[in-house]
Amino acid sequence: MAPTLKLVYFDVMARGLPLVMCLEHGGLEYEAKNVLRGDLDWAAMKASDDAPFDQLPVLFVDGKPIAQTAACAHVIGKIAGTDGGDDIADYAVSSMLISETEDIYKDLAKGAVTQFKELGDRAEDNKAMWAEAFPKHYAMLEKLVVAGGDAFTSTGVSVGEFYLWSILHQVSLMAGEAGKTSLDAFPKLKAFYDRVASMEKTKAVLEGKTAMGPSLWGQYFIE
Repeated sequence: MAPTLKLVYFDVMARGLPLVMCLEHGGLEYEAKNVLRGDLDWAAMKASDDAPFDQLPVLFVDGKPIAQTAACAHVIGKIAGTDGGDDIADYAVSSMLISETEDIYKDLAKGAVTQFKELGDRAEDNKAMWAEAFPKHYAMLEKLVVAGGDAFTSTGVSVGEFYLWSILHQVSLMAGEAGKTSLDAFPKLKAFYDRVASMEKTKAVLEGKTAMGPSLWGQYFIE
């Protein structure tokens, strides 16, 4: 019997989008709570030890809180059977993609303008993010895409792939605003991005037709 799942987050993409993508593409039923929408009392949640590291997202599995976004993705993959399973090669690649995505997110956190954080004295960090960090990440990912294809694993639908896509998507929104098209120089990675973007479940997520609803998808990273 599948466990009961509840995802708690704020009303921005950031770290919420990867988990909703993994849940939806995994075909899992889940309840979604938005703290800023007033679904839960965030202070009370922290006081009750339901937020192990005093941060969101938190995924509740049969009532047990799981913290840290990457850990949540691994748990979702295990439940949905999209973590590579007994195929060690697929499992390894999916896991690597989750870890690599976390590295990309660190560069975003360091250099990007967000809804709540202006550029300030980080102009050099922002410049390095676009000119050095993203091209380096994308070049390494390009090498991992299956030759002649548009996927990283044999199935093309692992949690690692949806996790990665979610951050590439947020960077692409920034790139559009800033006139930068970072993926264009990496054709296999671009093909992967376009394939996942074309999936009906991805469209439903971006259109707010999920348990989390449309209020989740405020753009967090701006430039």
